[in-house]
Amino acid sequence: MSTVCSIFSQVLKLVPRTDFDAAVRKHRAERNAKGFTCWGQLVAMLFCQLGSVNSIRQSNPCLATFVGVRFESCWMDLVARPGRMFAR
Repeated sequence: MSTVCSIFSQVLKLVPRTDFDAAVRKHRAERNAKGFTCWGQLVAMLFCQLGSVNSIRQSNPCLATFVGVRFESCWMDLVARPGRMFAR
């Protein structure tokens, strides 16, 4: 069985997850998070940036398909109320 490694997953491998998690813990970045984790937000922002997405609504079908159902409910909530993303 062959495995496929997308370019996006190769870009994500450039960010060491253990160092990223250590920085999140050090700065207590997730202390008031209600939807996205810091890693999930980074993945979403990188996906939109690399895909040249112009709006949250435009990125919804692509991101939900790529990341999967677990991520979709949180993302759908942000699409329904896009101002929530910038309310922090």
